[in-house]
Amino acid sequence: MIIKDWLVEKNNFTEVELKIASYFSDSSNHWKDMSLRSIAKSIYVSPSAITRFCKKAGFSGYNEFRNAYFKEKAYLQNQKKNINPSFPFEYVDNVDEISNKIKDLYIQTINDTFSLLKFDKLEHVKGLLDKFDNIVVFSLGNLAPLYNFQYKMLKIGKQVSVISRTDEAYYYVKFHAKDYLFILVSYTGETPLVLKVALQLQRLKAETISLTSLGGNTLSTLTNLSFNIATGEKLTDNFEDYSLAISENYLFDLFY
Repeated sequence: MIIKDWLVEKNNFTEVELKIASYFSDSSNHWKDMSLRSIAKSIYVSPSAITRFCKKAGFSGYNEFRNAYFKEKAYLQNQKKNINPSFPFEYVDNVDEISNKIKDLYIQTINDTFSLLKFDKLEHVKGLLDKFDNIVVFSLGNLAPLYNFQYKMLKIGKQVSVISRTDEAYYYVKFHAKDYLFILVSYTGETPLVLKVALQLQRLKAETISLTSLGGNTLSTLTNLSFNIATGEKLTDNFEDYSLAISENYLFDLFY
């Protein structure tokens, strides 16, 4: 979930929540250093209403919401989006123009993904991959990056099962929660079937990694480690999932 989009879309918001969302979505940074009580007083709502609103967004409270919001805002502002990841080229472009735009999109996407990396998390992944010889990768989206990862991991003696059906996922959860490493992929981090699997794995204390978009989302809170996919591409209104696949391939190559 991208916080700024969630604030603008206002899905199923109450009147009080609409007031809070409008205040937080203000393009200025005036509330960056304001306390919960100060904001509540300025918009005539209770502090508990703001806390509930932040929890609805998937955060523990106002402070976590604020930190995530301004981290996301800084990321989006600092990335020079010369190429629209949803429509990287136009129908009127010639071969030379398309070639250059796709090249720039690759560079832009890799740079975006790299900027979101946490190297301590990569060190942790290294330890997990040393520990587990069997890995399940579960996604309901594009499976090509997952199969590329599966093929490469075979070269170092690691068995990767690529799963796109929830019944198969539940089988592995039931019988292999303790002896497999699970990697869950969801761009939004709110895919219901993926979340159900993640919740079961969390209850069983399985080792889990998620690949998901920037911003607070449910999947990132349910897995032990979470890595951010480059953010900006629309899931439905696009030529193809160029940026998403590039970002996933880069992360899986780092794991390999």
